[in-house]
This record gives sequence, C-alpha cells and structure tokens, in this order.
Amino acid sequence: MRNLLALGAAGVLGFAGIGWYLGWYKIQSTPAQDGHRTISIDVDTTKIKKDVNRGEEKVHDFLAKDGQSTSNSTPAPAPTPGTPTGFQRGGDGSLVYPATNNVPPPLPPPPTIPVLPPPPLPPQ
Repeated sequence: MRNLLALGAAGVLGFAGIGWYLGWYKIQSTPAQDGHRTISIDVDTTKIKKDVNRGEEKVHDFLAKDGQSTSNSTPAPAPTPGTPTGFQRGGDGSLVYPATNNVPPPLPPPPTIPVLPPPPLPPQ
C-alpha cells in the first residue's frame, strides 16, 4: 500500500514539475488587504492539449520508424557449408571441437573411499 502511495505521489510531483516547466499553469501570489495574500492559479488547457498531442505524434513516429527499421533490415546470411569453427555442442550436451568431431570419453567414476571400522569399545 505504501508503494502505491509513493508511486501516486511521484506521479503528481512529476506532472507538477513538467507542467510548470512547460508553462501549463502559472501560480501567482499577491498581497491583499489586512495582511492576507491572494493566490491565483492560471491553467492553460489549450497549451496542455497541444503539448500532449505533439508528444503522442512523436511517440507514434518513433514507433513507426522503429518498426520500419526492423522490417527493412538485411536478413541474416545463410550458413556457409563446411566445417564450423569453434566449439559446438555435442548430442549429450558436452562441448566438441569440430576439427576432430570426437566426443571425449566419459569421466571415470570417482574413487571410492574405504570405510574404516568403528574403534573398539574400551573394556568395562
């Protein structure tokens, strides 16, 4: 729940900062009678709509450009016939050097450790 509140607060602060930077609203404070202050907020909704539409167009252009670049890219070259270079995976998952094409022999089982008999019990 705290994470959602923090996310909401970050969104509000981000929107407020971006709106102030882009000139979406202006906050003015003027002195009034008897020591009071008058605060006025002027919101420019036409500028907000224009900036949001311009941002949407930029996102659409970016996505369209990105989609075209992947579809117009040159295809990967076909594999060249012959012996591949470097290590290759064997059928059992081991690495095989293709020049020899030999699968290494399996490792011998680990040696067994002899079990010592328990020590004799002391006489009672």
